[in-house]
Amino acid sequence: MANSNRPEPPDPLACCQGNCVPCIFDVYERELERWERHAMQSPRNDDGGPSPLALLNARMGRSD
Repeated sequence: MANSNRPEPPDPLACCQGNCVPCIFDVYERELERWERHAMQSPRNDDGGPSPLALLNARMGRSD
C-alpha cells in the first residue's frame, strides 16, 4: 500500500476523555478506512508497483 497520503494517528494525549462524538480516534479510523479503500482500488502504488488488489486478482486468475 502507498504511504504518501496515509492519515497520521492522533497523539494519544490529544483525546480529552470527554466521550466526544465523534472522538478524534473515530475520525482517524474513518480516514484510515477511506485511505485503505482508495489504496486497494488504485491499480498502482506510488512506487509504481501493482496495488494489493491487483496482486490478489492476479493470484486468483482474474484480470479486473
